[in-house]
This record gives sequence, C-alpha cells and structure tokens, in this order.
Amino acid sequence: WYEAHTVSEEGTNIAGANFPGTPILAQGVTPYHGWGHTVNKPDLIDIYALTVDNPKNPKQYKLDGQWRDFVKTQSKFRVKLLGAFSLPVTRDVLWSDHGPVLDTPNGFYALRYAGMGEVNQLTQWIAMGKARSLEEWQAALNINGLLSFNAIWATADGHIGALYNARMPKRIEGPDWLSVLPGDRSELIWTETRPVSELPQATNPDAGWVFSANHTPFKMSEPESSPKRESFSKTYGVEYRMTNRAMRALELLSPDPQISREELLRYRADTKYHPEFKLWQSVIELTTADFDDGLLQSGQDVLRNWNGDTDVDNRSAALAVITGLLAHGSEYKEDLLPPVDAYKQAVDILNETYGQLDPRWGDVNRIKRGGVDVEIDGAPDVLRAIYADPNTIPETGSMNALAGDTHIMV
Repeated sequence: WYEAHTVSEEGTNIAGANFPGTPILAQGVTPYHGWGHTVNKPDLIDIYALTVDNPKNPKQYKLDGQWRDFVKTQSKFRVKLLGAFSLPVTRDVLWSDHGPVLDTPNGFYALRYAGMGEVNQLTQWIAMGKARSLEEWQAALNINGLLSFNAIWATADGHIGALYNARMPKRIEGPDWLSVLPGDRSELIWTETRPVSELPQATNPDAGWVFSANHTPFKMSEPESSPKRESFSKTYGVEYRMTNRAMRALELLSPDPQISREELLRYRADTKYHPEFKLWQSVIELTTADFDDGLLQSGQDVLRNWNGDTDVDNRSAALAVITGLLAHGSEYKEDLLPPVDAYKQAVDILNETYGQLDPRWGDVNRIKRGGVDVEIDGAPDVLRAIYADPNTIPETGSMNALAGDTHIMV
C-alpha cells in the first residue's frame, strides 16, 4: 500500500491507500463514507481443451461440429540478455472464440476469464471515492468494474455493508466449471456477467456489524445476517475457507451486544489463535505423541503450556507457531510437512539458535528494517497478522516480519 490524502476541485476528498501501480486511491475514508478491500477467490477463469486440425501448425479448431479459423495476432517484446543488451522477439498468438490459446505439451487450451478487455476498475474507484450518499455509493458498486475483492463499507450517517465483489461469469448449470472443459461446445462460452445484486452481500444487517478476513462470505456477520450458500449457484465457485482471523473475529464479536471503540481496537489487534484452528489442533495432538527423545519430551511440556496467544512475552508461542508454520504454511500455502516432522525441525531450530525451546516470542518475532530491530506481537493469520519465514532463524537469529497488518485506519 501507499498511503495518501488526495483532494481535487472535482469532488475528491479521500484519505486512504492505493495498490502499487494504481494512480488513484483504492480504499479509505471521505467525509461521507469509508471502505476497505480484502482478497477473495471466486472462480473467474475457465480452461477449454481444443480440438485442432493440425497439432504441429494449427489453423482451425472445432466448435459445434464445425471448423473455425483461429484469429492470429502478434506479440512483440524484448528478452534481456547481458547489461543493456536485449533481443527483440515476435511470437504469434492464437485466439479462439473462448479467448487466448496456449500451445502446451499436452495439447491446445483456450482461456476465458472475467474482465477480458475490462477497463472500468479505475472508473469505479473514482466513483466510490466521490460518492456522497448511499444511493451514489451503491451506484458506484454497481459499475462492477472491479474483477474481485471484497468491499467492507460504512457511511457517515450509519449504513454498513459487506459485498463479495466479483465480475462473476453467468455460466450454465451442470458442467464442472472447476475442471478443464470441452472446447467444442459454444454453450460453455459465457458472454455475460451477473449484476452486483446477485452477489453474496449484507447491507445493514440486524447483527449491526460485518467483517471480512479473506474467508467465505457466508459468515460475514451473525448467521441470520449473512447470505446463505444455498441461495447462490455453484457456478460461482465461492470458497469454503475459514481463516483463523475469521474464526477468532466471530468468537469475539458474536457474544458482544454493544461494541465500544476501545473493544473494537482491542479485537482488531487480537493476538490469539482459535482453539479449533488447524495450527492449534496440531499442537494439541503433538502433546500426546509418543517420543523417546528427552528434548522432544521437553518440547511437549512447552506446548502443553501454550494458551494460543502470540504476545511478545509468551514462552510457548515460538515452538507452537514455528511448528504450525512448518506443517501448514501460512494461509495461502498448502500443507508442507507432517506435524511430527515439523515439530522435530522446530525443536532443532530453537535449540540450536537460542539454546532453549521456550524463548520469549518477542525475541523471535521481530521487524528489522535498516537499523531498526524491534520485537512485535502477532503471528500468521491472527487478527494482529504478522507473516515471517521461520527458516531464516538459523541464519539471522530471528523471524523478520515480511507481511501482515498493512493499511489501518480508524
């Protein structure tokens, strides 16, 4: 993020942040409303297996029993060689009715994706920044120029909402849209997208609050205030995932009948894992594993004392979190090691680096930038999110935060 405050004579007055590369602010607050974006993962891409006339030099592909000519364009680019030298390269690009075509060792495939030729992203962000009423705000959302991103918003006069935003393809029911599709059926080539009104969302829910933590939109508030999965087509490909942040946020927000400003800030900076989250579940299972090695048995005592917290003074967080990271990755990575192997590796890292299995979490979890080296609360996928690579510990003596909490406005 780059943070800024922009004001124009044409109606813009927004303090917020942009994505690197965008020339305008993509989220923030104005005198009338505020909003933030989180990443979502709808199914916006389809792959089609094509039947071609000549695999070595294709000119045509089959569609609805007929041969169609490929459209051929050229792509020109430069390939860097040494120093300032580069080589100009030209490559033919084939296009079918589906979209661009890839020549692979396993055959020819066409791609179709939401937003092909779409240029309204900036138009929508400008409109979102200039909106001065609930009606203008909703009209900005209805532009549907943003290909994805959840939007969580509130207006100065008390309206709130959450939108699972996407440029959602309008597909026919039946086919498995998550698999490779046959490329010879024109009915599978969608040409329309669904309006914003048909996307999962909640506006002014009875619960009085909404949130987004990169999780399924069907738990964006209390159950009775959240959209229901059965109300939406399976062709949307909406994710099922529940992050620890989402699990923990629901645990904090749901039982609180009236959330004060102080509580809101405390909840946002919460440093705990949910007991049912897979990282903590792995730790619980490891405490009952059978080990002959005395060091591994000592580590089990450390894990038994963990309360799921990642404050800087916690003495069990290092072993627990590092084990969890080595086993499960951090949120967007697949599982890496069996938990037992991850635990043994974590024990070795801590013992060799610190000479103990229970160092203060603040001695391990740090932010280092230039001459700055400070301890920090938090861990991967807690509400006070801090991401770092535990494999750097033997070399640098700590985990250096590389991502996590970014643009924060109250």
